[in-house]
Amino acid sequence: MAVALVVAASWWSNRSADPAATASPGGTVTQASPSVGTSNSTTPGDAGSGATQNPSDPAPSTPAAIPQTLTSKVTVLVDASSVTAAKGGNGAGLITQQAALVSMLDSLTDQSTLTVYTFPGGGGPLRQVVSHALGGKEGEERGRDVITADVQALKASSSGNRPVHEATAAGWAAANKTFQPSVKNVMVVFTGGAEIPATGMDRATMNNAIIAASSPDRDIAIAVVAVGPSPDLAAAQQIASMAGGRAYSFDSADSAATVGRQVVADALTAP
Repeated sequence: MAVALVVAASWWSNRSADPAATASPGGTVTQASPSVGTSNSTTPGDAGSGATQNPSDPAPSTPAAIPQTLTSKVTVLVDASSVTAAKGGNGAGLITQQAALVSMLDSLTDQSTLTVYTFPGGGGPLRQVVSHALGGKEGEERGRDVITADVQALKASSSGNRPVHEATAAGWAAANKTFQPSVKNVMVVFTGGAEIPATGMDRATMNNAIIAASSPDRDIAIAVVAVGPSPDLAAAQQIASMAGGRAYSFDSADSAATVGRQVVADALTAP
């Protein structure tokens, strides 16, 4: 802390399902493994029907320890569409994404790079919010401070569209284009749920775009995180499964920091 056919095996290919949920003060973080469902395949276009949750499973305690020397390149897509940003009122959907994103910085080394985009609007390109090495300096500010300030300054879009398929395809292409072979490459997609409007890019088209942008020598871990008071984990799982990834969800700002750290810990400590 970003397929088969023409792509190297993902970081979840050989992992069994993890416990379903971890409790957090004021909210719940739910995790869904792509190996749970009707299919264990992580091949694009051959995903299982979704994850099943077992409340009796023991909850994990804290995110795994991350080697402090492990450098990473993380690409994050933020869903700033008005329909997601306003989930729960007062822009709660965007606020929770910001909190989760900032918490990720605690789990990344100064040599790591974080690039943040917001979803495209009206068929346009991804909008880059910030791209910076965490330990790099811009004037007198450290990279962490620059990233934090830019993320916290994010505003909701005026559009109610949620082009999550389009954004995921574009983000995957960007992550592959800027792939760094000597570090862990991760892509995280935050979303409020399924594609809006439903007439946008379908999953099959997204799948084809993911395959076209991929290469066997570029191993990118992907996590899709559903946000909001009633997070759409099923939609997140369907999207994550296209690239052999994993889905998470969280339902409050209190649980945002937990899921942010968990996503990075899972990605960076995976085989």
